Amino acid sequence: MGFSTVLKRVLRRLVWERREIRTIAGSRYFDGTWYAAKYSDIGSMPPAMHYLRHGAQEGRDPSRDFSTSWYLETNVDVKDSGTNPLLHFINHGLREGRLPFPIAGGQIIEEKPSSLGEDLELLVSSELFDPIWYVNNYPDVKGHNPYLHFLENGGNERREASLSFNSASYLSMYPDVDVRYINPLIHYLRFGKDEGRTPGLSNAKKWAIDQTINDVQDLDPEFEACHPLYLDRRRLPTNVSMPRGQVPQVWSEIFQNLHDDMKYLVFVPWLIRGGADLAAVNLVKVAIEKHGTSQVLLVLTDYDRTDALDWLPAGTQVLVLSDFDIGLGMSDRQRIVELLIFTLLPISVLNINSGACWNVIRSRGIALRSMTDIYACLFCRDYAADGRGVGYSDTHFRACLPYLTKIYLDTSSFIDYLKIRYGIPPDNMGKLQLLRQPVSFPRNASNPRPELEGPARVLWAGRFCHQKNTELLTRIIPLLPDVIFEVYGSGDEDRRVALEELAASNANLKLHGSFKTISELPLDSFSVFLFTSRFEGMPTILIDLAAAGLPIVASSVGGVPELIDDDSGWLITDTDNEIAYADAIKDAIGSGAHVRGKIDRMVSKLCNERSWQAFSEAAAIAPSFLIEGRKE
Repeated sequence: MGFSTVLKRVLRRLVWERREIRTIAGSRYFDGTWYAAKYSDIGSMPPAMHYLRHGAQEGRDPSRDFSTSWYLETNVDVKDSGTNPLLHFINHGLREGRLPFPIAGGQIIEEKPSSLGEDLELLVSSELFDPIWYVNNYPDVKGHNPYLHFLENGGNERREASLSFNSASYLSMYPDVDVRYINPLIHYLRFGKDEGRTPGLSNAKKWAIDQTINDVQDLDPEFEACHPLYLDRRRLPTNVSMPRGQVPQVWSEIFQNLHDDMKYLVFVPWLIRGGADLAAVNLVKVAIEKHGTSQVLLVLTDYDRTDALDWLPAGTQVLVLSDFDIGLGMSDRQRIVELLIFTLLPISVLNINSGACWNVIRSRGIALRSMTDIYACLFCRDYAADGRGVGYSDTHFRACLPYLTKIYLDTSSFIDYLKIRYGIPPDNMGKLQLLRQPVSFPRNASNPRPELEGPARVLWAGRFCHQKNTELLTRIIPLLPDVIFEVYGSGDEDRRVALEELAASNANLKLHGSFKTISELPLDSFSVFLFTSRFEGMPTILIDLAAAGLPIVASSVGGVPELIDDDSGWLITDTDNEIAYADAIKDAIGSGAHVRGKIDRMVSKLCNERSWQAFSEAAAIAPSFLIEGRKE
């Protein structure tokens, strides 16, 4: 064999090796950083090259997602051929349905993320996933591991797992699973089966529905457009007459204490010292004024927080689901809410931020609407830290609107926003009613405030959370070293720590902890109230502190401009500019006539728009939660 021939073979082998190295390095099943850290003896050799030349023969793993030794032991043909196991898996094993690590009946390889391994084990061991049917039914899956594809993509793309499990049907029947982006079949295997959920419609049932609709749709010209089975053929009513799981015992205890004369049900998630909770208390109060305590029931559905029970009128009937079993899951809480309505057959239901009640309205709205009038309150959009809308106006408003008799909102701006965003048709416009929250803790603000001695004091009060923008507060405080900032509140641990650290280096910051009502605060000692929220509806604390005669410096967000304007306070339009707030505070702590004039105009506006009488009259505008709106 000549030298040139040998050289050509060597060069050809180097070219092939380079291609193989690139294939390995570019695979999701090879992690060069992890490989180099785990096998520090490879020296300066590139990790993919080392695995190709030495690592596989030595039984080393290329990443957490691939077991070299297990793959070779499981696939004897690969072992006998001497082929690099990872290259074989990339080029052939994936599309042949071979697995990269042990799952069913074995142990997940060391350092393998447990969640994916456990999900794979569930999938492989379940008869509800058919990998051969899945690949044949979805041609684009060919060349991919069907188990991994369904876990990572197919489930949330609403692909069917087999003839026996329909992902789209399951997600449609259970919106709480859909909004959480959980793989539907994994949810059913882990939780749904034990919760008594159905795995959805099989193809045979879907075919029967389609045939039925096709046979009868000509009988009525509106059937095709309106019939619920046509609109969503994935959904069949399930037998939910018998509670399952944790519900029976809890329901038995609740049922023993129910009075059949309770005709007005108010659902809230909890009762803490917040604006939405105060709005709920106001509506409970006006309902009790009209109907008495025996006919009104307040139900705390989602959590066990009852910090503000003392806000309620004496004798208010309160039902806290967590008192019966704090471990109730959301699906169980929804079931109990549904049973309460179906059992008591109330004249009306009012939902104020109860997640369980919103979910029941969305999933059972047609049935509920046939037996009671359903009302709700919305206050503002809620946002995650990354800017996504996550409030009920984003997640439930559109789906629930057809079933609601009316929605109470406390700002005109939010009503306008919903009309534009969702293109609400004219026949539904009347469902949105402005209901301004009243002054809750009236105080005579017509008398001149006492002259304050010493440095000016600014009050900030609220939850330490993203919405209330405590970061902005920490930037304002150092700008006014001669002004004392009195901060009342509690909330997120990291925000509390940040404020404590600032207080340690800034003598003008005083932290006081939480408070029950503003009547506990020494209001006469403050010169200004500072409000820094990122987003809001109509904050009740602004209403009450304005009624107390405090000058208000507030961010122009949500419905705040409907209360505060340049005639009645200091409205900051550049809402994240600490200098703008500092300048407004300096102006507001003055004693000039313009400050007194703004206070007087604010008090006059509150007397005209936000008295208890005005609130009661607006709440009674028909159709109203307070008035029976349907014939028996």
